[in-house]
Amino acid sequence: MTTVLTATIYCISVLPYAVYRLTESIVTDPQDSFHRHYFKIAQSFVSLNTVSNFYIYGLTVPSFREFVLFQMQQSYQSVINITSSFVGTRNEEDGPSSATSTNDSIQQTPV
Repeated sequence: MTTVLTATIYCISVLPYAVYRLTESIVTDPQDSFHRHYFKIAQSFVSLNTVSNFYIYGLTVPSFREFVLFQMQQSYQSVINITSSFVGTRNEEDGPSSATSTNDSIQQTPV
């Protein structure tokens, strides 16, 4: 399933650029909208392949989903730890009463 989807999206994304390359010699005026606009559209479609791979793998490969989820949880936990340490050091300058009330409002989710 993954291979079929990836190959299909690749073919769809390369098709406009192939058409551009085949027909660019026919359109001789370089100022024509074909050269200015269609080339940009064709290049955008080529980028579609790269972007779509993430979503294809996320939908069809369970181990990739688990990996991405794990990395997101790790990143989230790192941000929470940094934020907690920053808020804690910031509140120590303000006094002990504000430090406890601010730290109580931050909820840490176990990973």
